[in-house]
Amino acid sequence: MSRAHTQQLEARDVWPLPPHVRADAIARRFEAPLKLHRSLPGALIRAFGPQFALTGLTMLVSMLCNLVGHLALNRVVTALSDTQSDEQAMVMTAAWWVGLVFAAQVVQALADCDTGLQNEVVAIQCISLLKTLLYRKMMKLNSSSRKKKSTGELTNMYTADSESLVRTALVVHQLWLIPLQIVVVSYMLVQVLSVAAFAGIAVIVLMLGLNQLVSKKMHTLQRECRRKKDLRMKKVTEAFKAVSIIKLNAWEDPVTARINTARESELQSLLKMMIMTSLSIVLLWGMPVLISITAFGTYAVVLHRDLTPAIVFTSLALFLLIQAPLRSITSVISMAIQCSVALERISSFLRMPELDVNSVISIEDSFAVPYFDKDVIIAVQEGEFAWDQDSTSLLRHINLEVKTGEFVVIQGTVG
Repeated sequence: MSRAHTQQLEARDVWPLPPHVRADAIARRFEAPLKLHRSLPGALIRAFGPQFALTGLTMLVSMLCNLVGHLALNRVVTALSDTQSDEQAMVMTAAWWVGLVFAAQVVQALADCDTGLQNEVVAIQCISLLKTLLYRKMMKLNSSSRKKKSTGELTNMYTADSESLVRTALVVHQLWLIPLQIVVVSYMLVQVLSVAAFAGIAVIVLMLGLNQLVSKKMHTLQRECRRKKDLRMKKVTEAFKAVSIIKLNAWEDPVTARINTARESELQSLLKMMIMTSLSIVLLWGMPVLISITAFGTYAVVLHRDLTPAIVFTSLALFLLIQAPLRSITSVISMAIQCSVALERISSFLRMPELDVNSVISIEDSFAVPYFDKDVIIAVQEGEFAWDQDSTSLLRHINLEVKTGEFVVIQGTVG
């Protein structure tokens, strides 16, 4: 940081990446799982499954350690509120639970640090792998595949879709940790509030059901946004490629109008997406308040029981604990939806037909020895050419030899 403050950093100023997180090593490691499973999700699980499992274990330990403090709060408040208990026994009980909370916090801190480290490593590996796969696939696409994918679509996959997959990979464990935490906290609430906790749990189920309907609508809108974004990027790319022709014919206004029309359609879909996201956030942020009112009201009014300090403080702490997963579940679901769409797009792209490697040989091949002896660097023997694989061949029986140093001009229309 000191050197960067005084001068521009160069490659030798930054420490190199470890070999196991470099792009070439990760790509070689991923080749076997991809050939075995023939699907991107299965290959990712095969390649990074152990790392994800270890990260999930440390996150589970962190979550359980976080629950110790709320359990200790109930025990300490209960012990201090008991006027009939011995004072020395109360102090010993409180000290024991405080020591347990301290130990749990130490373990939680270590688990969080290890989780952060593993997430950074997985992020580097995933982004390197995905961009390597996409780049290699782009270089191998045949002519028919290139016609199906515009430059805008390829750019979106290389940037937005790959980054969406990486962001989701960092929070993928939240998809099962959040429901688990909700179940565990709900069980603890039942132990504290008895059957009154089921009233709060009913509110949770109702609100999550409404949020599920909103999430389905968000998934549909996400697909629509991606499709319209690709269309807009295609029009922008076409305009940049033909900018000289547009300027020459003074077509700036109609071309701009086409791009603006595509952008307005995209913005309308984004607006609907934001409305659904806002509705989901309102539902989940209002959930803890409704849960507290329903649970305490049922406990005091319906069951006619006294709300002791231990019950109130413990319940409030548990309701506060349940707020974080309930609020974050919206963003996690949204990221999972974006990830599923991006994964589908990248998987379909990786399955597209490639160039036939057997139709072209290099100088290392034994068949190229006769040409190499004649100083021929480019040779076409009985070539047959067509624009599409299923269309009629336009050129047949083409034989051509180009030697080193020769000047060759190929005349004809392009495209």
